[in-house]
Amino acid sequence: MTSTETRQSWSERLNPRNWTLTVKLVVVGIVPALLALALGVLRVSDQAGAAAELGQSTQLLEVQERVTGVSDILRQERDEATLFVAGGRAGDTGVLEIDFNKSDAEVEEMLAAVRGSEGLEPTTESAVQQVEGQVGQLQTLRADVTDNPSIGTRQILDRYSELITSLDVLDRALLREVRTPGTAGLADAFNLAQSAGEQLAVQHTILGAAIRSGNLEPADATEVGTDSELESAFRDYQAALTAEEFIRFGNFLDDAANDQRERLEAAILATPPGQPITVAAAEWDTAFNGSRAAVDRSADMLRNELVAISQASEEQASNLAGVNAVVLMLGLLAGIAVAVLLARA
Repeated sequence: MTSTETRQSWSERLNPRNWTLTVKLVVVGIVPALLALALGVLRVSDQAGAAAELGQSTQLLEVQERVTGVSDILRQERDEATLFVAGGRAGDTGVLEIDFNKSDAEVEEMLAAVRGSEGLEPTTESAVQQVEGQVGQLQTLRADVTDNPSIGTRQILDRYSELITSLDVLDRALLREVRTPGTAGLADAFNLAQSAGEQLAVQHTILGAAIRSGNLEPADATEVGTDSELESAFRDYQAALTAEEFIRFGNFLDDAANDQRERLEAAILATPPGQPITVAAAEWDTAFNGSRAAVDRSADMLRNELVAISQASEEQASNLAGVNAVVLMLGLLAGIAVAVLLARA
């Protein structure tokens, strides 16, 4: 005698009351495991994204270093070009031409590095365009330096300064895109040290041109004598750092070299109109180099600290993402193993 079993409908099969113990155990284990897996994937994805963003910050710092380097090269070119004009354009232009070629090579490499940076913000892109526009006028400016006697010292200085200012704006824009946590104050202090260096460089060139020409224009004397931007940059630099950081990175205006620079500056400014300036060019250059070296030491230490923190943060985020990915995989394998064992039981 045979009998046929009535097959359960789908609604009955899906009813948890009709599940076997094995099925119930598998479901109880799998549902939380899938939820944990989804959350784990999202966590690893976030950490990988953070590591990529920090890696981009490190790359931006490398590009920013090139921009800073080009600014310094063009400051040197500005000084030499202005002094050449102040000296009546006398002498061989061969030295200037060599410097021009060196600057061009560095500018092209810098622009290529900036253009190769992906995902720049609109303000940074705008700063890049400003730099490109200023660089496009550089050959005309140089021709005026060597061959146009109608263009005076002050015009040369101002036109070079416009180019350098555009580079400084790009420099700051790149630093603003650095996303490394805990570095905002260091970045601000670095920018302000750079600003102090620019103020020193302008002062050096103005008074150096006066020494070369043998005459300090009243307008230039007034500008240098009343200029407070250097002290303002220093105050803001100090405010951007903690007390411990200020001690560590340095009080660049408290350097002994500044005493000599300020003494010579006062002597040049005190020269009566129409009288020869008694300060020697070499003496003034030496004093400026000492002051600038103090600023550069602070700026270099700040930059090195920014790079170190960025690289450490990137490595930490990358390692954390890797560890969590391994843990997630092990958890997944363990969940599969438990499910198989329950199913076989």
